[in-house]
Amino acid sequence: MATRKTLTEEELLAHLRKTVEDAEELLNQASKAGNEKADELRSRAKQLLNSVQEGFEEKKEEVVERTKEAVNATNTYVYDNPWRAVGAVSIAALLLGIIIGRK
Repeated sequence: MATRKTLTEEELLAHLRKTVEDAEELLNQASKAGNEKADELRSRAKQLLNSVQEGFEEKKEEVVERTKEAVNATNTYVYDNPWRAVGAVSIAALLLGIIIGRK
């Protein structure tokens, strides 16, 4: 099984901030440079933005996978313990009704 580095939310946001700062710097340099230099700087900016997009895609895949696991676990629990699930939902509905009824 291949291992891959997963980014935490804080790491992803820090990476995004750094990339945006780098892209802004590159765009400022591109506005002051000639055509050839500007094309090179735009290319570097695109690479930076693509790396951020890849990080978001990786995080999205991780969240989707976790959600599927949670759904499967919940489905298994409800299937194995239907009356407990009905009781839990009933209690939650009763408490919600009491809270809403007080207002």
